[in-house]
Amino acid sequence: MAPKVSVIINCLNSEKYLQEAIDSVYSQTCTDWEIILWDNASTDKTAQIANSYKEKLRYYRSEVTTTLGQARNNALEKANGELIAFLDSDDIWMPEKLEKQLPLFGNPKVGIVYSDALYFNSNGYAKRQHGNKIPKQGMVWEELLKNYSITLSTAVVRRSAINTLSYCFDESFNFIEEYDLFLRLAKNWNVCYSPEMLCKYRMHEKNYSFTHTELFVKEKMVLLQKYKEIYEDFKGKNYERMAVIIMRTVAKNQWARGDSKGARSIIKEVMFKDAKSMMLYFASFVSYKIYLALRKYLSKRPFLIND
Repeated sequence: MAPKVSVIINCLNSEKYLQEAIDSVYSQTCTDWEIILWDNASTDKTAQIANSYKEKLRYYRSEVTTTLGQARNNALEKANGELIAFLDSDDIWMPEKLEKQLPLFGNPKVGIVYSDALYFNSNGYAKRQHGNKIPKQGMVWEELLKNYSITLSTAVVRRSAINTLSYCFDESFNFIEEYDLFLRLAKNWNVCYSPEMLCKYRMHEKNYSFTHTELFVKEKMVLLQKYKEIYEDFKGKNYERMAVIIMRTVAKNQWARGDSKGARSIIKEVMFKDAKSMMLYFASFVSYKIYLALRKYLSKRPFLIND
């Protein structure tokens, strides 16, 4: 009998955190699941750790390292579940995650369910992604274009919703493959949010989003052009909104490298489009290190800033 949920874990040299991630699935109060662990040609002890689990975990290993988009598709092909959940190999699920999220699929129009997450690191930093802010739910494609808020390891997706797409993960993507998938699902399916903190997202020096910011932005530019071609209603304000977000990211990366003048020359093109761009422009007149120090100072005084 097929399990209700297939949990997709993709990994590449993940021995440091992998066991903790897997154990968090085995600790679920909901037990109707399987794990599909796709090893993207690791050279560490990933295989040894995965093979130590004898029940409910199926381990597959690629002979060569592929893009993450292709690796996720490879894992998905092995999944039998009606619902697909994702867990990155360095993240942790809370025990009631599946129990809390699965009932929300009682509405047949729901294609994605996600939740709040705790972002943490080894230096003691810990902050909830959403906290008291409740993201919009329902048909929220345009909202996600403006304020994307889905952390991969919190997401559960209806398999039949994925099957309505012309393709699943874009295999040319290595950094924004899930961003693209969830946006395309949200175009025609309801998105539901569970306000509980059901996942811990580990921030560390090897996070792709922190170590490959240039390539991350490059893939978003490719996505921008792709959506312009396939979605008629993406043109105009939706295209402009997403372009502004990308430009802001590029400018912030320049600022972080110490090129404040370069950052301002980039953001100047869109600084009157929204308040965040305007704030970034003026903030860049101080060094990025001072900016980070000020944010750290203010974060300890929640009455001074919005959480």
